[in-house]
Amino acid sequence: GHRRTLSWVLAQEAEEKNMLYHANSQGREIWVLLRYRVAVKWRMGWFIASKLCIPILVGAVYASFFAMLPKSFFGNFMNAGMLFATVALAGFLAIAPLEDFKGEFPLILRQRQDGYYRGSSYVVEKIVQEVPFGLLGALGFAIITYFAIGLKLTPYAFFFYTLAAFVVNMVATATAFAVAANIPTIEFLPQAIINVWSTLNIMVTGFFIPQCQMPVWWKWLYWISCQQWTWSAMMLNQFGSQSGKDAVIERGDCSSTSNTGSEQCSNGIGTLMDRLPVLFQTIGFNSSARNQCVAMNDFTLQMFDLGQGAHGNQWLCLLYASLSLPVFLVLFYVGIWRSTRSRGG
Repeated sequence: GHRRTLSWVLAQEAEEKNMLYHANSQGREIWVLLRYRVAVKWRMGWFIASKLCIPILVGAVYASFFAMLPKSFFGNFMNAGMLFATVALAGFLAIAPLEDFKGEFPLILRQRQDGYYRGSSYVVEKIVQEVPFGLLGALGFAIITYFAIGLKLTPYAFFFYTLAAFVVNMVATATAFAVAANIPTIEFLPQAIINVWSTLNIMVTGFFIPQCQMPVWWKWLYWISCQQWTWSAMMLNQFGSQSGKDAVIERGDCSSTSNTGSEQCSNGIGTLMDRLPVLFQTIGFNSSARNQCVAMNDFTLQMFDLGQGAHGNQWLCLLYASLSLPVFLVLFYVGIWRSTRSRGG
């Protein structure tokens, strides 16, 4: 066989040729970063507060406004608004990881240029840093909001709601890292871009403007928006049959009027909206519904053009939402490589 020959490069020559060598394997780099940087950060009070306290406090605010919504079509519409607010929140909570990255960027720049670790190792570090508290934050938010608001009481639906909240928050975090890594030297611009991007995604969820009414130049964003697919998944989870039916739905114990214990609107649009599903069911629209609750839920989904086509399966919707994650992770890596490559890869 052929004998391997060693190639020796002097440090001075490597410096002149702008070459970069890594002392450790990538696995070793990731282990060191997790042990000596991520593990330390997990014990810092400010980091715990930003990842746990903020979503829990926001969840408490949501619960105080949406507590025990009536089992009526008017209540369904308010539930849709609450689910929309949950998805919209993720985009603006991305400011915290963005500021985290900006604060440590000067250190990362020096360490990368000195060849301490690869850019891909740093990307892995940042995502692993976010996952545990992202899960705990989503779970804390879900426990507070889900039961206080009175969403569908099945284990399947609760699990899916928590998972969807986690997915949209992780995508928002990856988006923040991607933007900050590609524009690391301009102080105000990353935050401005995140706010504009979050606003655009909010506008194309389908809650304010149905897809058929969106301007042609924005429809492309509707189909790739993580917030749109996550909101659609949460709506199907709450009002569809895929996640099961709770006792109220099984009994058909929903009101066709506003005269219920939890209904505070005794006149105006509340009464009209509660009567719409029954009216349409009477004239043959959605006649397959077996009871008042099913009629209300079906009508709610149809009003937002959900429950059919690409928006017919909640798991597929969540899958489409999660596809944004690898895209923004690649952009994050590209940004780290670009902004720290002056003395090598």
